[in-house]
Amino acid sequence: MALSVAILALFYFFAVPMNFLTITSSGGTILYDAPVGGGESFILRFIHSVERTPIESEYRVVTGKIVHWEERFLSHNAGLPTEPPRNGRFIMAENWMILRGGGPSAGSFRYRVGNEELGRNLLFLPNGSEVLLYVDCKHDLLLFRAELSCLFEHYVIVLVDMAKN
Repeated sequence: MALSVAILALFYFFAVPMNFLTITSSGGTILYDAPVGGGESFILRFIHSVERTPIESEYRVVTGKIVHWEERFLSHNAGLPTEPPRNGRFIMAENWMILRGGGPSAGSFRYRVGNEELGRNLLFLPNGSEVLLYVDCKHDLLLFRAELSCLFEHYVIVLVDMAKN
């Protein structure tokens, strides 16, 4: 029985594909690197420079891509969306105006972090933790990257990338 469990664990480690989310700083420092389960999301929040209200963008990692799942805001003035994207919908909730679905997807994207005065950027990770980006990564250009690979392959790639830097 123990041998069967060990064989299954090795198979899982070497062969079962998983979604990973990796966030790195402009200097190459890995800020977050972990598998992301189905239905888990991460949220980027900032304060709009004109409206001075919060805007939240929710993303999901699906089949090795980051999907912009939902955008939440309090008003639709000053350049904020007024119509849903194609294949999406507009929802008027009690506290938010929500655009859900139909957003773009990509293997990676870059995100510019502001400071305490402009942006007040926050990150809510899939594990539930909150990161004060405007404090920890002030004025940085972060790289958010999704990947679909097995645990072994993913961490070999991470180690090779670390050796290059």
